Amino acid sequence: MAIINGEGNVNSLDINGKVSGKVSTKDKIEIHSTGKLYGKMNTPTPVIQEGGLFDGTCKMDKGAEAAAKRVTSIKEKEAAGEEKLMEKALSGRGKEW
Repeated sequence: MAIINGEGNVNSLDINGKVSGKVSTKDKIEIHSTGKLYGKMNTPTPVIQEGGLFDGTCKMDKGAEAAAKRVTSIKEKEAAGEEKLMEKALSGRGKEW
């Protein structure tokens, strides 16, 4: 059984031994029945099989790219809403002028 202490960033991670530290993945972290993870995990898909142990914090994040897309999408929606409000306000004033 492997014992790993430290920090890692990989595509996916299968844990059958003991891992202590901070691990991040682009795909998933799977803790198998004999696996133990102590520390922080950042992954879009955490999987803990029966018997597996996780003691720490988990952040389910699909990455900075996905977050940037969400922010852009919200900004676009806000801008479209403001544009409609402006058009409505101007259309009402146009009749008075």
